[in-house]
Amino acid sequence: MAFSRGAWPAITAILLVRGLFAAFPAASVDMGDMLMMDRFRQWQATHNRTYLSTEERLRRFQVYRDNVEYIEATNRRGDLTYELGENEFADLTQEEFLARYASSYDAAGDDTGITLPVGGGDAELWSSGGDDGSSLEAPPPSWDWRSKGAVTPVKSQGAGCGT
Repeated sequence: MAFSRGAWPAITAILLVRGLFAAFPAASVDMGDMLMMDRFRQWQATHNRTYLSTEERLRRFQVYRDNVEYIEATNRRGDLTYELGENEFADLTQEEFLARYASSYDAAGDDTGITLPVGGGDAELWSSGGDDGSSLEAPPPSWDWRSKGAVTPVKSQGAGCGT
């Protein structure tokens, strides 16, 4: 059987790919893992994420994969009024995220607060101590904060938010 000179690179590539698949067990060369690794690399580039070692990169890939699988499974269920998506925190475990970004402030038992007016003006300090609630009106059946200009798109507040 004779092949033209132009066919040899294609034949060589096919033999190389077949050799790679034959050299590794099917469990270690999973197409889904290869696609997920490519997706992870794209995510890294988008979020400018690098890791100090191969071991750390592999660990972060595993966390990323677990988070993506959770996101996709949750969205497939379709029982939410919103949809989950990947963001710059997709390579963090829940514990790592909470340790870095969640506030350590415990509001339990705190009965004071600050009222910030939507349309401008001065903030007012209030306390729930001594108020029996008799002057309160029933809340409306629904309230759209977007119509009041009080809701903006989601954005990262950074690591210093909770301090």
